[in-house]
Amino acid sequence: MRRWFLIGLLGLTVLLPACRRDPVGDDENMPGLSIAVDFPLRRASVKAGLEATDNENAIHSMSIWVFRSDDHSPVGSLHITNEADFPVGGGVKRYTLGVSWDFINNHPDVDIFVLANAASIGCTLGADATYENLTNAVFGYEEGGSDYFGTTTLTGSVGSNGLPMSSMATHMTVYGTSPRLKVDAVSLKRAVSRLRIVLCKTKTEGEEQDDVVINSITFYKQQIPKKEYVFSEGATHILLDQPNYADNFMPDPFSYSGPAELKEHEVPEHLIYVNQDPAAYQDMLNQAIQDGTLSDLGYTYLRETDERMIGRIDYTVNGKARFREFSAPARGDFARNHTWTLYAYFMSGRNVQLSLVALPWDKSDYLVDFSAQAITVISKFTVEPTSADITYNDGFYDVTLIPGVAVRAHLAITTPVGGTLMIYPQGAATLFTVSPEQAFINPDLNSGRIDIEIRNNTSIDVNLSELSAAETTLTLSFSVEAAGREMDANTEVIDNKYRFHL
Repeated sequence: MRRWFLIGLLGLTVLLPACRRDPVGDDENMPGLSIAVDFPLRRASVKAGLEATDNENAIHSMSIWVFRSDDHSPVGSLHITNEADFPVGGGVKRYTLGVSWDFINNHPDVDIFVLANAASIGCTLGADATYENLTNAVFGYEEGGSDYFGTTTLTGSVGSNGLPMSSMATHMTVYGTSPRLKVDAVSLKRAVSRLRIVLCKTKTEGEEQDDVVINSITFYKQQIPKKEYVFSEGATHILLDQPNYADNFMPDPFSYSGPAELKEHEVPEHLIYVNQDPAAYQDMLNQAIQDGTLSDLGYTYLRETDERMIGRIDYTVNGKARFREFSAPARGDFARNHTWTLYAYFMSGRNVQLSLVALPWDKSDYLVDFSAQAITVISKFTVEPTSADITYNDGFYDVTLIPGVAVRAHLAITTPVGGTLMIYPQGAATLFTVSPEQAFINPDLNSGRIDIEIRNNTSIDVNLSELSAAETTLTLSFSVEAAGREMDANTEVIDNKYRFHL
């Protein structure tokens, strides 16, 4: 069990004058760890709803802590609050973390923590924060106090402190030429997720219309954790270590009132998610809202959960009360930095239809880049659900091949341009074929999308009944080769963990 360290006070109190270092120092004769922070340019758009993305992307402060991996002793830290020190409208800004000559001479592996917009979760971690302080830092609900991005008061807009974004990376290799060294890139991701509810009904003309009213949308109790860790090396990091499991979660349900007017759409089923690019799907919904054919209850920003999100819609048709329950496809769908869309619609008949989709919220991820060969993945490795039988078990998505059907998967990677994505089969590699096993990285070709197929290897004659489940299981590992060196890419590419089975 990890020790509690609760971030529970409003305000950011990290800038002690004696501890602050110049984030834009350029004296090349002094020892330092060169850091390039990449703030990607936002995609221009005039569609309704995308204006909020600027607020979701906004960074008002950023802190970086670096420790030796071997003994967790501090190497140094940067704490930047002056917005003039951030690029305007995207781009790259370079910083320098001052280090000792002993560090330069020995260049040990390092562990890196990054936190942006600390005030949004009441963070008081300062320049003297220890390794233990950081790894045990949590945010969330405090009895009689704050409830950052929780359910006691739902957060429906981005405040002046922005959204919390964090990252943790361990055993990073330091390389370069004295006196300035560097390490590979670390992705900075939001520590919360986003929920959206949209609704409509079929447009009818020249016939008697049903009177349909959405009364409420309710999410059941004990689904959102009371507290969770600030820093995560993986895709998710939820605090669940209370003796009584139920004590980990908020005890009350939370709900929304239905729209004052349920908008009408010519073909509501056209608004169902069908494996589009996440940004394209958001644009489609935003366009329907702008056109007045889709009702929007807006966004809610919540702490992540590994529980399966379950709730109900209460509605009336011609004065008769009805309800329908809904649930997320699987546990873990509401991990941090994901966006979850609940789409409710009425077609012919008098029952509500539901579409639920959880997508990576990575269109506008920031990249804290410590090297010139940063790995930028804009869409994580995803298996298309119609190409296989998929179940969720203990943190893994188990993918069972359908006889005669190739499992289809994809990802999108845009940098390093000209590099090669290496796809390594792990486990029972001889029983499967994976195509391709190498792919060039080209953001101008299909926006960097790489399609991957996994099949059973028909050239191998083997009696599967004589093998254990572990001996017939395949996983995939990813790396990127660029500029003569190979870099591990699993952190950037993998969010959901897939295991393939015959």
